[in-house]
Amino acid sequence: MLTLLEIQEKMKNLSDWSIEGDSIVKDMLFTDFSQAIDFLVKVKDVANTHNHHPVIFLDYGHLRISLTTYEAKGLSDRDFSLAAAIDLIEK
Repeated sequence: MLTLLEIQEKMKNLSDWSIEGDSIVKDMLFTDFSQAIDFLVKVKDVANTHNHHPVIFLDYGHLRISLTTYEAKGLSDRDFSLAAAIDLIEK
């Protein structure tokens, strides 16, 4: 598990992610359900590559991605690596 100082430093490298409890979270808005699903399929592919899978909430055009490492009981490098990869996916 990362320390608070390590988490704060790693957050500087992410785009529009926030800390909520033991997770980092990103909310994204799309014009419709199909766009959100298309993006989600890309997230699935990246998550499988990283062998680390997010908690996902989808409501029409609102997509929320939440990352934590359950084994570490908090945030780890795996969460930040996947978040950075998600940031590289084109909307």
